[in-house]
Amino acid sequence: MVDQPECCTNYAYYVDYIEFYPKVKLLDIAKISDFYLKQGRSASQIARHFGVSKTSVLAHLHNAGIRLESGKGRLTNPKNYRHSTPPYGYGVRDGKLVTNRLELRVCRTIVKLIDRQKLTVSQVFRELEKLGVKNRTGNTRWDHKAVKKIYERWKGKI
Repeated sequence: MVDQPECCTNYAYYVDYIEFYPKVKLLDIAKISDFYLKQGRSASQIARHFGVSKTSVLAHLHNAGIRLESGKGRLTNPKNYRHSTPPYGYGVRDGKLVTNRLELRVCRTIVKLIDRQKLTVSQVFRELEKLGVKNRTGNTRWDHKAVKKIYERWKGKI
């Protein structure tokens, strides 16, 4: 008789594990909805506050029937502004959009040059550079996209 090794001794078994965070299951939907609806906090801010992922906060809000405003709703609401940089001509104070008077003068100049003097966007940004008008970063360099965005936002408002 031939000696045989014990059964299954030539195999190695690996066990994977899944990390489980009990905090997520214990979140109170009332607190999350209060933060989101009444205090106007974003899902990222709520997640940082509770120490959980943004995805879990969004899932809880969705399960509670709270529909998140997409794209232009919540993020660009002037009374509850959530973007990191406001549009040119505005500033953010206490989470609300307010006009920036220095930038507003530049916006008026851009609209005036395009509407009244019938200059093209390219001619306007060259004119701004020639006049030494500084942009938000303090440079006197302007580009076509920035001038076009400013004009589209402010035409008819100024």
